[in-house]
Amino acid sequence: LNTGWFSFTNTDNARGGEALDGTGFFAAMAGLDGTDGGFLVSSSENDGASVYQTVSLTAATTYRFTIALGTNSIPAIDRPDAKFGVVVFNSGFSNQEAGTFGTLAAGGDSFSDYSVEWTAASTGNFNVGLRNLGYVAGTGSITQSALFMDNARLEIIPEPSTFALVGLSVLAAMS
Repeated sequence: LNTGWFSFTNTDNARGGEALDGTGFFAAMAGLDGTDGGFLVSSSENDGASVYQTVSLTAATTYRFTIALGTNSIPAIDRPDAKFGVVVFNSGFSNQEAGTFGTLAAGGDSFSDYSVEWTAASTGNFNVGLRNLGYVAGTGSITQSALFMDNARLEIIPEPSTFALVGLSVLAAMS
């Protein structure tokens, strides 16, 4: 999932892009794996940029979408905390299928993984992505939150019966 992303914003209060080089705006946020990551910035309390990738999924299969998120601190800028959503939408963005929402404290200068799991109700295209849902008022002196992202991945979660079959196979092999 390192290529093929598309982004959009709902207002002029947001922007996004790609580049994590650990300098300037990206202080201390070099990419985790040597490849570019991305960023989403919002200068609103409730609106920001989003970035998505379209993926083809199979009905009745459970998936986990995971993305590494972080915030940075730039000297002389007291950046506020950032609200985020790791989300799954249907192909036309008319229905949010699943989501994990939270707040990242500004100045962490490191990445942590955030995930959302869901079972596809139908076979087809879905949009997995990240939303910067705005800054948290009163947590910084400026009114602009920044989320940095890297290492997005999508995986199939095996059904519990699959684990049971593997366990029985191991026991049978041992006896």
